[in-house]
Amino acid sequence: MPESKYDDMYILRFLRARQFNVEKAEAQFKGMLEYRKKYEVDTILETFRVNPVRICKCVQAAGAKHLLPRPSKSTSPGACFRKRL
Repeated sequence: MPESKYDDMYILRFLRARQFNVEKAEAQFKGMLEYRKKYEVDTILETFRVNPVRICKCVQAAGAKHLLPRPSKSTSPGACFRKRL
């Protein structure tokens, strides 16, 4: 996360969440930074890889007949589901 993101308004969110208790807000802020680093939140869009076989298995397990071959106009993948009686 760029350092410029941590402006006064950003820090104010943590202070409000902890009723302006500076020590608790600081602990929460540090925890957020550790979480972002541990789970690589800032780079996930560059490093995340999609496994199409795994996606198909998950969709089929949910009851879909098949996936549509290309995304819909809203750019989301589609799946056709059977009606359950």
